[in-house]
Amino acid sequence: MHPVALPAANAIARRFPRTTSALVFGSVTALMTSAMWTGGAAGRLVLSAGAGAAFAAAGALMGERLVDSGRARTPAQAARAGLVTALIATVVFAMALSAKIESENTLAHGAGAVRTIVQGFPQLVTETALFAFLGGGWALALLSAVVAWGIHRLGVDPRRGDGPSG
Repeated sequence: MHPVALPAANAIARRFPRTTSALVFGSVTALMTSAMWTGGAAGRLVLSAGAGAAFAAAGALMGERLVDSGRARTPAQAARAGLVTALIATVVFAMALSAKIESENTLAHGAGAVRTIVQGFPQLVTETALFAFLGGGWALALLSAVVAWGIHRLGVDPRRGDGPSG
């Protein structure tokens, strides 16, 4: 990276940790999901955008933790925060996808399906999260650990000596 670009990126990550994390987690996840998708183009766009948005939201929640050397002191702690980010994002994604499935089910079957939705929604969310993780979420979790490590390395202030040692 250009010598001037690294300090500028470091300053941006420290000043806007939530925005930086949201952009990095969201864009990397959307690109990875798009690359892993083998279905049609419409499904690729919806799935990539949905996963990217879920990971962006989770990244925004965890952004300050990644650049605060008091909360994530080592690269390993930052990587664990990345895994937590992936877990949060998987739950957010599963809830959104389940809501979409249930709304389509309600439209198709009318008002009688509402009672079934209320009773079966938690199970649908749990199963969607499980299969999302098994289907490719594990790779996104590993990628999130690497992304979190990178944000941590980028966001610490090297002049204060509060950066990671590794």
